Parts: sequence; C-alpha cells; structure tokens
Amino acid sequence: MITRSFKAKILVLSVFFVGVVTGIFLVNVYETRVLSGEIETSADTRQAGTEQTAATPDERARGERRRATVAREVQRFHDYLGLDEQQRLQIVAVLDQTRTEFRKLSGNTQNEYDMIREESRNQIRAILTSDEQRRKYEEIVARQNRRVARRRDRN
Repeated sequence: MITRSFKAKILVLSVFFVGVVTGIFLVNVYETRVLSGEIETSADTRQAGTEQTAATPDERARGERRRATVAREVQRFHDYLGLDEQQRLQIVAVLDQTRTEFRKLSGNTQNEYDMIREESRNQIRAILTSDEQRRKYEEIVARQNRRVARRRDRN
C-alpha cells in the first residue's frame, strides 16, 4: 500500500508537469499563431499601400536590436582573439567588403532563383484539379511571397 505522503508527492509532481506542458503548448500557439499573424498583417498592410520608404517604429526597433546584437558579437569576437585597435579596424573592413560581395552575389543569382521557383509553382498549379485546391495554393504562394519580400527588405 502506498503511503499518503507519497501519493501527495505524485499528485503535486503531476500537477506541476501538466502545468509545464500546458505552458509550453500555449507559448507555441502564441508564437506560431499570434506573432506570425501580426508579422503577416504588417507585411500585408505594407504591400497593400504604396511603397513605403520609411520603416515603421517596430521595424526600426528590430533593426536597431539586430545591429546592436551584431555589434556585440563582433566585439566578443575581437575580445576573444585579443585584437589590437588596428587589427580590429582591418577585420571590420574585411567584413564590410565581404558583406558587399555577398549582396552582389545574391542580387546576381536572385533572378535565377525566382525563375526556378515560378516554374515549380506552375508545375504544381498544373497538377491541381479543383478551384478550391488552386485557391488554397495561391494563399500559400502569397504567404511565401510575403516572407521572401520581408527577407529581401531586411537585406
């Protein structure tokens, strides 16, 4: 026979475990549904209007946080290697040049990626038989296009 104190401990641990699992589930739902919905909504709003040259406060804050994070990482890299000031400046110059080269390379190959993506989409469209399938597929394509556009805007 199991003692009462042991049963109580099992009950408390079970309740704790259920709470942890529920918390993880709710955070996942929040991140996948609520946050992604906000991001897509803001992207839809930008695409629906004319091209905006000024970033929204959220976008500016995100960009500033990203720049701060990158600066911290570069500083940690420099500190870890024990670089003097001249070495640090030389490495920053190399990183800037590399970034420029990567952006040029990305720009050169982007058209090829777009052509391959569109051909693939056309082949999938040819396979779909019902209007409902086509409508749902076009929704998926629109979401993917928004994600690609956001990624390109960040760069």
